[in-house]
Amino acid sequence: MLRALLIVLALLLPNLANAASGVVDELKEKLTVQRYRLHIVPDAEKLRFTGRMEIALDATAALARVTLHAAELEIATVTVDGKPAQFEVEPKSERLVIYPTAPLPVGKHEIAIDYAGRIRQAPFGFFAVDYNEPSGKKARLLATQFEATDGRRFMPCLDQPDAKAVFELSTVAPPGMTAISNMPVAAQDGATTRFQPTPRMSSYLVVLVIGDFETISAKSGTTDVRVITPRGEIERGRFPLEEAVKLLALYTDYFQAPYPLPKLDMIAIPGSAGFQAMENWGGVTFFEQLLLFDPATQPDSQREQVFATISHEIAHQWFGNLVTMRAWDDLWLNEGFATWMQHRAADLLHPDWQLGLQGRHDRDTAMRRDSVNATHAVVQNVSSSDQANAVFDDVTYSKGYAVVHAVEAQLGAETFRNGLRRWMKRFAFGSATTDQLWAVLREESGRDVAQFARALAERQGVPLLDAKLVCRGTRGHLTVTQKDAHPVALFVRMPNGALRKATIEREAAFDGACGPFTVNGGDYGYARTRYDDTAFEKLRDRFASLPPTDQIVLLDDARALAIAGAQPLARGLELLRRMPADTAPAVWQSAASFLLELDSLARNSPVQRKLRSFARSVLRPALDPIGITPRDSDTAGDRLRREALVEALGSLGDDTVVRAALAATEPGAKPHPAIANALLRVAAGSADAATFERLLARAETSRDRIETLFLYEALGAVRDPALAQILLDRIREGRMALELRGPTLTRLALAGRHETLTWQFLAQNPNAFGEAADAVEHFALGSSLLSDCAAFDCATRLDEYAAANLPRDGRGEARLVSAEIRQRAKELPSLLQQLDAFLN
Repeated sequence: MLRALLIVLALLLPNLANAASGVVDELKEKLTVQRYRLHIVPDAEKLRFTGRMEIALDATAALARVTLHAAELEIATVTVDGKPAQFEVEPKSERLVIYPTAPLPVGKHEIAIDYAGRIRQAPFGFFAVDYNEPSGKKARLLATQFEATDGRRFMPCLDQPDAKAVFELSTVAPPGMTAISNMPVAAQDGATTRFQPTPRMSSYLVVLVIGDFETISAKSGTTDVRVITPRGEIERGRFPLEEAVKLLALYTDYFQAPYPLPKLDMIAIPGSAGFQAMENWGGVTFFEQLLLFDPATQPDSQREQVFATISHEIAHQWFGNLVTMRAWDDLWLNEGFATWMQHRAADLLHPDWQLGLQGRHDRDTAMRRDSVNATHAVVQNVSSSDQANAVFDDVTYSKGYAVVHAVEAQLGAETFRNGLRRWMKRFAFGSATTDQLWAVLREESGRDVAQFARALAERQGVPLLDAKLVCRGTRGHLTVTQKDAHPVALFVRMPNGALRKATIEREAAFDGACGPFTVNGGDYGYARTRYDDTAFEKLRDRFASLPPTDQIVLLDDARALAIAGAQPLARGLELLRRMPADTAPAVWQSAASFLLELDSLARNSPVQRKLRSFARSVLRPALDPIGITPRDSDTAGDRLRREALVEALGSLGDDTVVRAALAATEPGAKPHPAIANALLRVAAGSADAATFERLLARAETSRDRIETLFLYEALGAVRDPALAQILLDRIREGRMALELRGPTLTRLALAGRHETLTWQFLAQNPNAFGEAADAVEHFALGSSLLSDCAAFDCATRLDEYAAANLPRDGRGEARLVSAEIRQRAKELPSLLQQLDAFLN
């Protein structure tokens, strides 16, 4: 599952209980569920549904009671082997305890449960989405979203990853609607649709979507691949359909394990909140802007985001669906591997996009989050629902990706691939743990993989390496040391450009020419490096000729270490001065991000004006050769570089870019789609009242849902507090669609830099957002609004907010962000002094 931690607010979210695994743990040795037969009858108008669940189980020991997960379900009757049974609902622990009239003997049994539940308007459990069709007609769609622990809000079951079973689902679709689930339709009897049985799978992968759809399809081998959209949007599904066909073939070959279901549906859901996409087996759901793409109206960056999302979710059909982590402790086995595979797939199918190189940004995000004391290990103990939802964070996804990336580099691509093939074959349709992965890779490689991999996956924090270079004549001797005794596996790029594999325990030495040594060359390790003056000067002087991977590593390390107070800020600024104009777009993205973070830290200070002038002098020479307006001769790299540079320069007040952006919003203007969204965001950030009102009118009248989403995203960047207040008034008065309110508030806080204004609004209007968040977003609520702050009082406010509004096990994100804020606040005076000294 991909997540957008754009916060949709729900202070009235139901209290989320704390039962992740205990139910199953106490029954593991006593029963196995073989099949769930489930019939659902929704009432889309009243937002209610009724269900009947028939559970076929095998008891391996006598059972005096059977305990299932169930949350917010109204249980009407329960029978066990056809006889009425007593039952008890435990709302706090999310349990349904069933008491047969007599203990169940060893053997096969059947439990039948009649119940009812609610269809919510937040994107978890069974939920409804209201939207307008392109014609303006109002419509409603029903869908499910169960990861991590919301399957129990739809059906009584053993709601834990390793409690796999076959699911046989049937439903009654409201008039004019079509039902879609994991498997093809087995039979259609009037309004009742019955689907074929699934393979054995986890409860969180069950899907049911009901709506008025259009479909296009193609074949990948023997698999039917379909893109399914609300009516009027199907033409935007052609690109994802073509890519999905190629991805299925690629993954089938890579894993040497065929996709095991007869069909793969990719289903577009209107809206923008909650999960980005969910890998339900055979029926992947996406918020539509992350599935649909129109090359005539959207930029390359959006095409690549769509590709990244579908490649991530299709990778889950193997990582997570075919082989599932045994418990949420090992969620990284799903998300880290799928993130790694999305970058691998892009490099294989679209090497000119350089998405694998952009993957460095994911790993740097992990390091930044992992460098504060409030972080956690990739593998962690999860014992509650709140904890299960809280682990869907940057550490799990991005550090998990970094672990996979590092292990593959150490073993070699072929050995690693063969190990994964062995893993898929051994654990297909079952579940496994991190230790079992290390064991399989050891069998394949003959190496003790756990020795270095555990240091990455089971320990928190980012190793800090110190590199000292001593030159004698033309020869150089590099010594790399660390205080931690745990091994760090990486590569060192030698002065001649060769990569040398290394494992750094306490100390390691490297001999070569007196030239640039890049520790973590190629970006295959997980560590920061602090160079002494000699080693840094050699790298600085040759920075323009280093490979893009090494340029990004050096920039990101310089930025992170300076902000942590671990090395002078001037190191990073000197590298920025030496940026080659034609380097990869991903390097320019790192450079722009570095400069924009400094601009945020320097806001309202005397040094900000000088910083902006410096930043423009760094970025502008890279934009001038390609220009603001796209050209027919542009490469993919040109288009991505332009988009990143235009948006950064606009944020930094570049007059030429701002004028072009404002002109692009004038009536009748038709900016090129490759740059239109970037110009739109720049224009909104610099908007006067007339420009703002014009853009807001477009947002409120557009019948294109994706355009509306992008317009509100842009409007959130407005810097004028009076104009920002207009958006807040729209939210408070209910004049903005529910799913747009939270993302707009978050954009105002971050892009618009209205932290105080949005925080006050949240405190004064807690009911303005309705029920619009799932647990993960609820936990990240306050954190998102203050995540760019560099003042101690922001951390205090966030701590107080988390203590008052979040369950104890759901405060992890708030603790991380609070620690990051305190780190920035501590170093801010020194950073501003250093910045002023460098720029004078």
